[in-house]
Amino acid sequence: MCKAFGVARSGYCRWRSQAGITQHAQADAELTEQIRTVFEHSGQTYAAPRVYAELKAQGLQCSRRRMARLMRAAQLSAKPARRRAQTTQTDGQQHCVGNVLARDFTASAPKRKWLVDITGIWTDEGWLYLAGVLDLFSRRLVGSSMDEQMPDELTQEALEMAILQRRPPDQRLHHADQASQ
Repeated sequence: MCKAFGVARSGYCRWRSQAGITQHAQADAELTEQIRTVFEHSGQTYAAPRVYAELKAQGLQCSRRRMARLMRAAQLSAKPARRRAQTTQTDGQQHCVGNVLARDFTASAPKRKWLVDITGIWTDEGWLYLAGVLDLFSRRLVGSSMDEQMPDELTQEALEMAILQRRPPDQRLHHADQASQ
């Protein structure tokens, strides 16, 4: 049989005594378990370079390419952490104003109820902050303002733009978050 397959007899006997598992395969299996432990501990956010650095810090010696190969074979792919903008900056010294809107998002006429909010948008150049004023009757954006920073004046600029463009009556409801802006 060895002659038919072109295998040396000594190689076949060695393979049979090891039950088909090579030392390299055993080492890969052990390393994969260590990789899996670090990967799970990171919340599945570490890719091969970070897993490599963590295991190297623990004193394990192997190459980053081998680590990447084993991670691919074990189907361990990192999920990037979601970026969230911190837009609400509460100020403990400001007094709380009652919720006059009371979750009634309908309006009987235009220019009577406005909502304002601020959000962060991730771009290739970093965060861009957008403040918008929404008329609840028409559901249209009536004022907006953008900035790379999130100054307190951002929502004020959006409101001023809405007032200049729409010229609302003196009696209107303007609803915003309880934040410093």
